[in-house]
Amino acid sequence: MNTVEWRLRQFVRFSHPLWENAPLSLVLWDEVFVRLNSTSPTTRFGFDQNRGFAGLGYSFSEKARVEIGYMNQLIQSRVVSRREQKFDHRISSTCSAPSARDAF
Repeated sequence: MNTVEWRLRQFVRFSHPLWENAPLSLVLWDEVFVRLNSTSPTTRFGFDQNRGFAGLGYSFSEKARVEIGYMNQLIQSRVVSRREQKFDHRISSTCSAPSARDAF
């Protein structure tokens, strides 16, 4: 039996300024995970989880940005005998900035 689990991740993102040349923007994204194989006879392949996000982003510069918002995560049980699904509700934040090497 294969001990390495392979997953496909598909990420789709939408970001749009709230007004022309605004540093503040609406951000929406969705990410789906699909298991491509099973690592044992009792684990399932197929749909694994889905993450959806809605929030606001603020750009300090072309390279520095922060995003904060609501994320909903649906996780499918990986055990074949259980049909459980778990929902997580989260406040999510992301910061992106250039590394010290890229800043100069």
